[in-house]
Amino acid sequence: MPNLIINYIIMVITFVYASALFCDIYFKSKSIKTKLNLLFLPLSIIIASTGFLLELSSEGKFIYTLFPCMFTYSGLCFIGYSWFIFASFISLKNRKKACILNIIALIPTIFVILIITNPPQNLECIRPGHSVDMYYNAGYYFILYLEAVYVFLSNIILLISFFRNPGFTFRQKTFLVVVLAFIPVSFYVRIQYLKHFELVPLCLLAGYHIIIYSVSVNYKLFDIVPRSIASIVQNMEQSILITNKNNNIVDFNSSFVNSFGSVAMVKESDYLEVFIENLRQLMVLDMESQNILDSMLNDIDKNVSGNIHVNAPVDKWYFVLIQNVANRKGKKIGKLISFNDITAIHNLNQNLKQKNCELEKINLELKNTNEKILRHTLMSEELAITRERNSILSDLHDNIGQAYTSNLALARCVETFLLTNRKDDALGYLEEMASTTNELLFNITSSVNDKNAILQQSLKDMLRKLFKSYRKSGIAIELKLNTDVEILEYTIRHNIYRICQESINNSLKHGMAKNIYVSIGEKNNKIVLEIADDGVGCDLVYKGIGLKGIEYRISEIGGEVFFTSDKSGQKGFIVRAEIPIRRVSKS
Repeated sequence: MPNLIINYIIMVITFVYASALFCDIYFKSKSIKTKLNLLFLPLSIIIASTGFLLELSSEGKFIYTLFPCMFTYSGLCFIGYSWFIFASFISLKNRKKACILNIIALIPTIFVILIITNPPQNLECIRPGHSVDMYYNAGYYFILYLEAVYVFLSNIILLISFFRNPGFTFRQKTFLVVVLAFIPVSFYVRIQYLKHFELVPLCLLAGYHIIIYSVSVNYKLFDIVPRSIASIVQNMEQSILITNKNNNIVDFNSSFVNSFGSVAMVKESDYLEVFIENLRQLMVLDMESQNILDSMLNDIDKNVSGNIHVNAPVDKWYFVLIQNVANRKGKKIGKLISFNDITAIHNLNQNLKQKNCELEKINLELKNTNEKILRHTLMSEELAITRERNSILSDLHDNIGQAYTSNLALARCVETFLLTNRKDDALGYLEEMASTTNELLFNITSSVNDKNAILQQSLKDMLRKLFKSYRKSGIAIELKLNTDVEILEYTIRHNIYRICQESINNSLKHGMAKNIYVSIGEKNNKIVLEIADDGVGCDLVYKGIGLKGIEYRISEIGGEVFFTSDKSGQKGFIVRAEIPIRRVSKS
């Protein structure tokens, strides 16, 4: 196959390859700076290959040769320089130094363009000499040598950068060395052995393609997200750390530097294991935090999250989320580790737990108190029931005792009247006994159902009615009322009535008294109740149900009671009670 046709095919392949690579880099890179530095080489090769194709199609005619040669030379002169720009862009972190170095490196290229590649120097030096070969003059080879020097210096810069980068394995470094060595070899082979075939642009393009995609992750040549989003990530309060698949630190934001940079002294391309070991010295280790640290280094199939406690230099808690980073094909290319400061939330939770513990303790105490209150309530209810029962029993005892005593005395009188044939008088006393019995039934019902019904009348009237009921029994009762008893509370009035009732019954039943003196007065803000009889008395006061009932009634209203008797002195029996005054409220 003729050399001219082979060259034409090579140039077509080079043009298509360069155009495809140009488009791929253009659409994949989001940063304008990245585009300017990476698109220069494929653009130069596109221009050069376009000139070659136009030259090969001109069939040696000068009118068609000048314009293609301008394309060819301008493209060739910038191929080596564009490779140098690519090398400095990757290797030099200081962009200012990189710009100065690129400006200096541009001088030889400008010299070649102005001096060598001009019309007097025979621009049409690249043209088909005949149907088989192409003709290249000395100027063309000078350009090739110059571009080879550019490539050689650029490769040295790249090799130094690659070997300093811990993100590359030994296998990767070996592969990159082979690729970089292939490019100057292609120049040598082209100049020495393939003088009729222009393979340098195609070889340079292939090496450039391999290298740029081999180092794209480590050098962040293609941003995964637009720069606006990257700026947002940089300004986030959440600390972000990005690693590659070899567990080398690729990037981190300013929040991460503020949180961990001064402690762990991290920088790009460091091994993640170094940061983790430094972090481990500052942590409070437990099962959860140990699992988080292990997940940072190991491969994970799904997101891993948990809390860690860092106690130096400042005591803080972080919520850590570990996520895989994948490329467009879904292949894992690294990890994204986020640290969210949850110290405030953790402290609030601790305070909440402490408050809950205190609340549980208070609830327990409250429960115990409630149980005590319940027990006291039940005891109070039982005591109230007992008091009510005792009160009812006391009332029944008083009422029944009064009725029994009165009816007993009346029955004796009836017996005497019948023996003396005084039937009318006996009949009257029997009616009195019936009236006493009916009143007893009324008082029993009132004691059980409604105590207030007993004192619907005034205390004074009730006492007089009570004393009157004993007259036919042959007993005289004298009442001295020296205070207004109607202003007293119902409980006091009720108990005064019952005490008088019980005392009179005792005087009749046990003392065989004929006269009873009842006095109610006021002294030292107390009601003084005194009941005395002229009965037989006793040497020793025995407290039966009646006297105990009187004591209970007095204690219920906060008073004191005294029983005195002297059988030898024939002073009868005296009941003296002192009761604190409690008046009925105006409401």
